[in-house]
Amino acid sequence: RGIDRINCLNALSYEFQYYEFSGNRDNKLKGDSINHYAMLANNEAKKIDYKYGIALSLIYLATSEQYRGNLTDFEKYIQQAGALAENIQNDKLLGKVYMFRGSIESGKKNDSLFLALTKKAFQYFEKAGDIEGQTEAASWLCIGYSSIGKYEEGLEYCHKSFAAAQRRMVTNKAWGDFLAQFSFRNLADLYKTVGDYETALDYYRQGFQYAKKYNFKWNMEGEMGEMFYQTGKYDSSLFYLQRSIKDSDPKKIWVKTTQGKIYLMRKEYDKALILFKENLDRAEKNNQISSNEKRVYLWGNSFLAGKALEGKKKFKDAVKFARQSASVADERRQWQWRIDSYELLSNIFH
Repeated sequence: RGIDRINCLNALSYEFQYYEFSGNRDNKLKGDSINHYAMLANNEAKKIDYKYGIALSLIYLATSEQYRGNLTDFEKYIQQAGALAENIQNDKLLGKVYMFRGSIESGKKNDSLFLALTKKAFQYFEKAGDIEGQTEAASWLCIGYSSIGKYEEGLEYCHKSFAAAQRRMVTNKAWGDFLAQFSFRNLADLYKTVGDYETALDYYRQGFQYAKKYNFKWNMEGEMGEMFYQTGKYDSSLFYLQRSIKDSDPKKIWVKTTQGKIYLMRKEYDKALILFKENLDRAEKNNQISSNEKRVYLWGNSFLAGKALEGKKKFKDAVKFARQSASVADERRQWQWRIDSYELLSNIFH
């Protein structure tokens, strides 16, 4: 009992972050489960004044509120955890707190503060020797710097997350595999954005080999299909896109998006348009996906709907969807999305 039991309860809170209920990623149910064990840990840690256990349970209580969409309580728990982590000067806890503080600023679209806080989190994780924390913080820094066009800084942190992920020192295997693939994908995306398609493809292929070696579902076939699609290699794109949806849940939005891309390549514009419009409606109404995922689906399907309407030569309708995709790209400050959206608008007006 005592400290060992509190550590076990906090460990259960950690594991429930990555648990899927009957194959369904139900964020509210996940948040409830995390909250249950974190609250038990918090109450028991307070009884024996186990400060590390209290601070860690507060971080998991914050996580549970994030999953449940209660952002006010999320921020409250992070502030409490931060004060306690500062008091006991624990680098690992401070890294977690600063990373959460960074995510709060990211939600407020405060790029400079998000980057400063997340960089501080990375430094604390380095001091603590926390490989998992380093991998995750570096991944967000890679994306953050790249999204505002600071590619050299982005590349530096992409490589740091990649190097940390290869050490495979993450407690939860599924999360570790995700972070490894995330680092492959981020490097590939960055090189693709700056026009180095060969290097991008090499990282996608490394991700494919990693998934094969460790039996991980995210195998980069969809990403390779997408890259070949963007570079006009439609036969290769069709091959990988079809493989990527072979064993996937047909109800998932990204599967329908991929099927729509296949129709688009075949110039079956009406079939493609039906799927893209359905996906836009589904993304708007789906409460089980994160706000980031929602924006990805909204941008992708509005952009592709614009492409399909351009193919049908219905230019006025195409402009509406292309402008919608440009609006999401501007809101997210995603450079590659902006490039694609404004190129589409230019083509339509031409």
